[in-house]
Amino acid sequence: MILRGLLILILWFLPSAVAAADLTERQWMEQLVSGLGWEYGLPDQPQDEDYIRLLSGERLVRLEVETSHRNTDRVAVKHYTNYGEYSGSGWVSGFRQPSEIHLDFLLLHSSRYELEIVSRLPGIKIALAGKEFIAPGGDTFARHELGAVDLPAGQTEIVITLPPNAAIDYLQLQAPAFARIAPLAGWHPDQPIKAADLALTGVQLLDLLSLLPPAKDSFKLEMESARNISAVRLSSAAHLGVPSNAAWLRSGKLPARVEVPVSVPKAACYQVLLRGSGTEPTQVKLEGSFFKEIRFGNALTTSSLGSYCLPQQKLNLEIQLPAWAGVDLFEMRQYDTSTTSLTRLLGLSSEQQLLDKQVVNELLELVSGMIR
Repeated sequence: MILRGLLILILWFLPSAVAAADLTERQWMEQLVSGLGWEYGLPDQPQDEDYIRLLSGERLVRLEVETSHRNTDRVAVKHYTNYGEYSGSGWVSGFRQPSEIHLDFLLLHSSRYELEIVSRLPGIKIALAGKEFIAPGGDTFARHELGAVDLPAGQTEIVITLPPNAAIDYLQLQAPAFARIAPLAGWHPDQPIKAADLALTGVQLLDLLSLLPPAKDSFKLEMESARNISAVRLSSAAHLGVPSNAAWLRSGKLPARVEVPVSVPKAACYQVLLRGSGTEPTQVKLEGSFFKEIRFGNALTTSSLGSYCLPQQKLNLEIQLPAWAGVDLFEMRQYDTSTTSLTRLLGLSSEQQLLDKQVVNELLELVSGMIR
């Protein structure tokens, strides 16, 4: 309510010399990025795609070392699978002497990032932002979580020191994603910004999606339709709760991975929920949208994964179950994103008021520190 009142106050007193109707979507993207203080995540000559990536909220960087290292690094790129499967087009190894690998990239967002590596043999050193991490390892490729590091947005360098004959597949940095900021139909930079899109991006910016009224439509997906199932079985047991459609998926004494194709029925904003069981964290990833860890508890329980605006498309839902856990139902409940509902949530009396009183950088600068 404090944020909403602040928004009303600022909209009322801001000058209206430039109406929202005169803005293109490109100009609005630029103002959003500037107001949020995210310019450090842009290249020197940013293109439309750079602004769209920033506003997508994604904070996951995977560096496939075989394609990311400097050309001057003295390492070898290999492709055989003697040491296990690898991602990307290959993997990198050193020689009989220690080797240095340099990874240079543009980090979009400042944050505290979790660092992980897929590598072979112990003793690989990773130097990043004044900290050093040392990866354990065995004779085959394995994933290792190395810890957390605080990183500013902008150009970033990682230096990896490989012991003799050690190998690395990829290195990954991950922080919780921000909610995506975009019109329902996506960004069209050359088009004038519409009142409804201005209102929706304002609601997304203020993280108010969950306060929108519900619409009638919902989408349900039973987990029995899963594919690429490993170490999981179909169960009709009801002692942990009655499943929604007489059956659900459960892991046994080993962790299990489940993949389910999800067809988002239409471009809209949704509350996303998952019903399952398990006291240890279950990892849930919806392609291009979010990555979450949730604990359901001992019995079948429905947990919210958050509120998101999603385009109409086919996405992949990946669920990593711990041992003795399960999933039953994936659900998406649609919100009412009519212009009337959006403007009312923003504390405005009409669409015309939104068009006349532009949400400019002063608003963004004030609220960005409060909601980010």
